[in-house]
Amino acid sequence: MPKLPSFALGVVVLLAVSPAFGQSKGTATVRVRMARAICTTGPCNPFFNFRAGSAQFKRMKQSKVLTRRSVGRLRLDGVSSTAPSGLPTSLDGLVTARVNYAPVDPDSDCAAVGSDSTFPIATSSLSCRQRGATTVSCRGDIVLEAGVLDDPDCTDVQQTFSDVVVEVFEDGGVGDDSKKIAQDGILMTGKTPDCDSGGSGCP
Repeated sequence: MPKLPSFALGVVVLLAVSPAFGQSKGTATVRVRMARAICTTGPCNPFFNFRAGSAQFKRMKQSKVLTRRSVGRLRLDGVSSTAPSGLPTSLDGLVTARVNYAPVDPDSDCAAVGSDSTFPIATSSLSCRQRGATTVSCRGDIVLEAGVLDDPDCTDVQQTFSDVVVEVFEDGGVGDDSKKIAQDGILMTGKTPDCDSGGSGCP
């Protein structure tokens, strides 16, 4: 049985904003593919699989960032389950990012100025609908957590999100790897080597 190596492709930069100032040109739309979440010994959650999925972040302008809490859309298609509970009616999504605050604060009142840390920045509640006899498709908005980008003391400090990670869990299972179904990345299926002809990967 060939192994299925997972190559995670983190989003390098989602957006850089200075919320106090308007911006005529928006950030680029960012779309990442979702792959089955793989842990040390195989799929993190062996009971769930899916056919395809993606996380898409909206094009945003700085002047609108604070008032638009939904920043994107998360989906998984062809979700199947062998769990005793059957097919899910909902799933939970989590977006984590490295958040960097620039070292320049014109009025010196932002406590986070110059800081660089990683933490959850958004969540998603995916609603699932039956699409076949044995599968469902799940959709949900990606919504910024309270406190992200809206600290009034930091509206004049540029913030950059990088190393963005998108994960999908069973309903109520956020943070539990055994409940994790998907993560941003691609899953490449390897082929069994032809060892009779000295194929690569043979003993």
